[in-house]
Amino acid sequence: MNTTGQFAQFFTDDVTWTTIDTNAVVRGPRAVQDFIRVLHSRMSDIQTHRLAFSDDCAYLEGSCAGVDGQTDRVPYCIPTT
Repeated sequence: MNTTGQFAQFFTDDVTWTTIDTNAVVRGPRAVQDFIRVLHSRMSDIQTHRLAFSDDCAYLEGSCAGVDGQTDRVPYCIPTT
């Protein structure tokens, strides 16, 4: 387990993060790592529910507390290919 918060070395050189609802695209290991770190710093009470695998993809499902105080929990699903 990497406890330093540095995990860019586990990505390929052509890694891309796409945020579906905004179409924002981040490219490159260091940029994707930094984006994920900032994203997680804004999420509170993160709960990972399960990791599912298919032939060519893995999916991490979870939820976090709503940021506006109005939403109970915000579900998320992160696919990797």
